[in-house]
Amino acid sequence: IIFFNEGISHNQFYLDFINKIKDKKDVIIITNQFNNYLKLKKNYQILYFGNKLILKFVLDNINCKYFFTTTTDLGENFKKSKKCDEYIYIFHSLASCNKIYKKNAFNNYDVICANGEYQINELKKMELLYNLDKKKYLNTGYSFFNHLFAKEITPKKNKLKKILIAPSWNLRGDSFFDLYCEKLIKIFIDNNYQIILRPHPENIKRSKKIFEKLHNLSIINYFLSIDTNS
Repeated sequence: IIFFNEGISHNQFYLDFINKIKDKKDVIIITNQFNNYLKLKKNYQILYFGNKLILKFVLDNINCKYFFTTTTDLGENFKKSKKCDEYIYIFHSLASCNKIYKKNAFNNYDVICANGEYQINELKKMELLYNLDKKKYLNTGYSFFNHLFAKEITPKKNKLKKILIAPSWNLRGDSFFDLYCEKLIKIFIDNNYQIILRPHPENIKRSKKIFEKLHNLSIINYFLSIDTNS
């Protein structure tokens, strides 16, 4: 049983699945982040491949019964291996399947672990519209909620008014984070609001210059803090 992991931010979406498997000796995690390898190696069997070409070769030719992943667009990022019996997708978002994803994002999976009936209904309708192969659907719920509700959260008292900004992202480079985030934060700071910015991991990766400017601002300005904890 293989679990492919893009990084630390994806752990919270699939570790709950692994922890429910009684015999973990047959479970292997593959990651492309070394810090994630260090984080998980004590409790899980995990392999790290930092080189993109080597990682792609491994994934293209992997031999397994079940391949779990939270990565969309199977067949685009890496090929389906003929030596793998079933590819299983786990959602890392609660969003609509046809609202924020590419048209072919889910075409090549054999099994979909859906967050609810709304996603199953959408995907079945897409099968009819685009004449796709039928898949197996499991209504698993959203695993991240188990991770989140297990934590005890104590509210912090603070006299300052706080605003949380947690933007999403898109492939076009014209997202809220790219166009408005910096300007809006400065307006809030000028009006004595305390800002907590939780950028999407893709914001950090794809909009490095903007993120660095905001990071530098957070160092010198008490009113802005940036939280990148997964």
